[in-house]
Amino acid sequence: MRLRNIANTSASFRSIPWPTVFTTGLSSLWHCRNNFVFQGKALSSQELCFSVISRAGEFHNHLLTPTTDHVPKTISTYFLIAWNFPPFPFIKCNVDGSVRDGGLAACGCLFRDSSGTWIDGFVRNVGVASITMTELWGILSALQKANSLGTSHLWIEVDSMTAVSLALNGCSNNHPCFPIVSEIRNLEAGPWQVHISHNFREANRAADWLASHAFNFPIGLHAVHDPPSQLIPILRDDIVGVAFLRNSPL
Repeated sequence: MRLRNIANTSASFRSIPWPTVFTTGLSSLWHCRNNFVFQGKALSSQELCFSVISRAGEFHNHLLTPTTDHVPKTISTYFLIAWNFPPFPFIKCNVDGSVRDGGLAACGCLFRDSSGTWIDGFVRNVGVASITMTELWGILSALQKANSLGTSHLWIEVDSMTAVSLALNGCSNNHPCFPIVSEIRNLEAGPWQVHISHNFREANRAADWLASHAFNFPIGLHAVHDPPSQLIPILRDDIVGVAFLRNSPL
């Protein structure tokens, strides 16, 4: 069986040849066993998988990818991405926007507490807008909704670096997003603690689902007081810590 895995040059996992993954896995298992026996250190199954794929990917890209003197090789690394619980007493609000062909835009948002329990949500059919404007509409609507709920500690996560930068740093008054950015900045400065940060789309799947769901509604803001049944499996994944490997070039 071991020789068959080493000789199987036709198979691969995440573009890494299977013999590389297999032999790296054996090495990692032995290393993990020794750490546990001699140092009492244990890895979870997810941590072990991450270690194997990361080491195999680094080995394959760094040592086996041919290069020339003029073309530097691209080295990739792997990350485990999962939704994270907010610290008490923060309420976490995940926001996402979506733009379809023709510029039709919508966004979705959900609020969860430090145990991952659903508090409330909404969808907004924006009409026609850019993706950045749509994400900003989501942030503004989240701030307005949280304010109406009497939230004192709010953590907003968005998978758009551009939208996060505009919300935190502002923009010039001739920027097309200036009016909505100004509204966001005014609300941020209110008598509460607001934290806005970027996350990866793998940790934003619930908001992504709501953003797609928003196209089923007419233009405007629509409350989603209870999670739709199709969304519940994603919410459960977030609570139990389901993680996804993300490949990122260095």
